[in-house]
Order: sequence, then C-alpha cells, then structure tokens
Amino acid sequence: MKTIHLCLGLITGTIVFLIALSGALYCFAPEFETLTQPYRKTTADSGLALPPSVILKYCVERIPDRKPGRIYYHETGKAIEVVYYHEKRADRALFLNPVDGSILKDKNLGIDPVQQLFYFHRTLFLPNGELITGSATLLFLFLIISGIWLWWPRNNAAKKQRFRIKWTASPRRLCYDLHSTVGFYSSWIGILFVITGLNFSFPWFARLVYSVTGAAGSVIAEKAPTGSNDHLLSGKTSGFHAAIDKVWQNAQQNRSAYKRFILVVPPDSNGPILLRGNPDLHQIYRSDFRYFNQATGEEIEGDYIWGNYKNAAVPADYVRRMNYDIHTGAILGLPGRIIAFFSSLLISSLPITGFLLWKRRKKQVIQTFHP
Repeated sequence: MKTIHLCLGLITGTIVFLIALSGALYCFAPEFETLTQPYRKTTADSGLALPPSVILKYCVERIPDRKPGRIYYHETGKAIEVVYYHEKRADRALFLNPVDGSILKDKNLGIDPVQQLFYFHRTLFLPNGELITGSATLLFLFLIISGIWLWWPRNNAAKKQRFRIKWTASPRRLCYDLHSTVGFYSSWIGILFVITGLNFSFPWFARLVYSVTGAAGSVIAEKAPTGSNDHLLSGKTSGFHAAIDKVWQNAQQNRSAYKRFILVVPPDSNGPILLRGNPDLHQIYRSDFRYFNQATGEEIEGDYIWGNYKNAAVPADYVRRMNYDIHTGAILGLPGRIIAFFSSLLISSLPITGFLLWKRRKKQVIQTFHP
C-alpha cells in the first residue's frame, strides 16, 4: 500500500497542488469581483430594468457580428450582464445600466483574473486540460483512500500520536506529522471536493453518482428539450424578441421568488429559451430551470434535468443540484466557503510534505548503499 500511495503521490502531486491552491483562491471569487469590478454596481432601480429585447438591441449596436449567450438580471443595485461565448467558453461580457441600457463596461474575459482562475482550476491551461485534471483528481481519490489506510493506528500507542502534531519534534518527524495528521483531517472534506469535482469532469461518473443516489425514482431525469416546431404547425409565431420579452415578464412577475435570474439565448433556431430563476444570492441549488418556446414564449412543460426545485423528489435530485455549492463550500454560506478555503490550502500542502518525506527517504537509502 505504501508503494501505491507513493507512486500516486509522485504522479499527481504537482497537479493536485495547483488544483487545490487555485480552488482555495476561487472560494472568494464573489468578494474579489465586488472589490475590483465597480462597474458591476449601479444606483439605478433594477425594478425598472429594460426588457431583454432592448438590451439585445444595445448589444447588437456594440457588437454587431456576435450573438449573446446569456443575459444576467442580478439583484437590485447590480448591472445587467450580457455574456458572449466562443467554443463554450465565456470570452466577453457587457455590463449595462438596467434602466437606460448604457454600456458601463465592455470586458475581455480572456484577461479577467477571476475567469482565468476558474479555467486554470479546470484545465491548468493545458491541451486536453479537463481530461488531465479530471484524471489526476480520480487518482487523488485513491490516494486519499490509501492515505487513510496507512494513517489508521494499529494499536493504542499509535492512537495517542496520530491525532495531533508534535511541533517540538525533529524536522523529519514534524514533516511526517504535517503530512499524515493534516492529511487525515483534510481528507474527509477532500473526498467531497473530489467527488463533486469528478461530477464536472466525467459524465460517466456523474451518471454513476446519480444512479447510486436514487435516479430511478427521480422526477427530473429527462433530458432538456432540444426545441419544437409546433409553433409552425399551429401558426403561432410572435418572433424571438417578443418571445424572450414574454419569458422576462414571467420572471419579473416572480421577482418575489427570484432574487436574480438568467436568460439563456438558444444557439440555433430550434432550441428553447432557458430561464434560470434563483431565489438565493449565494447558492444555486434551489434554482428553477424553465424552458420556453423561442417563437411563442410559451413554457414547455415537462420534468427536465434540474427542472423546478419543487419537483426534486429523491436524494439523486438534491445531490445533482447541490454539487457546485458543495464543491465551493457555498452550501453552508460564507462559513462554508471559509472552511473550503482552509481545507483546500491544507490539501495543497500534502504534495509538498509528501515530496519532502520521499526526498529525505531517498537520500537515506543512497547514503546506506554508498557510505
């Protein structure tokens, strides 16, 4: 088991260190954005916000050759945010005054520190980066399991020293304690980070978790609608701008329930308009995902992936919904993100202390054979 643990540590050490450290920093992304991006704030009354058809008009005037991907209607006191995507990556954003549509900021997300930190955490800026980080995270899961096995005390004497760090010990012993004891305490939260991270990296893993937690009894197990041409058969066609305004009006009528919401613009002529209504400002798991015909603005009924929060019926539904909030610690609010921050820092220290132990041991072996 020691050999397995050592090999996995040497293979994944650098990647785990970078993923954990960037993840720790990303825990406070909302606060960093608030402090460094004043254009997100506005004194305009968000209750008088312009409808999306007008917002899209201003966007087209500013960027005539591109189609927006999402329109964010944030809480009162925040600008409307319109995000553009290139190859599934957000690369540009416009921030608009919600009342008069004036452009507060035209932002290149390719140089945005928060956005780049997110992509670094996911890909390390490497080709096939998501596969590399996902594979390293999967190996790290086995590394955690083997580490707990090696740490587990085999007798009462060992129990007395495994749960605490002896700060007055020799450097070698201190390094061992920092690796084994810190590793033990951080592993339990680390397992949550790993499992939720693997849900992002590998669809097969997400399906496995969904199945194990009770997907068979789920009421939101269907795929999202890909579109419908029923409006052509019925003759009910109002045009995209009128349709998306109708969806916006629906969300506005639910402003007491939705503190903020997102309108996802369909990429083609068949896809639906997606309304993501969120009753919380700091968590996303209770969001409603509602789909609307892009030509009529009529809601497409059905129990779809995520769907409406009230329709969540089994643990699988809640596990799927809570994945991001658990991964970032937001599931417990600010205290949870603080816990996630320090836990990630501790995890990032494990490859360092593990490498120092291996290096010292390797040096001792060389000295033994070459006196």
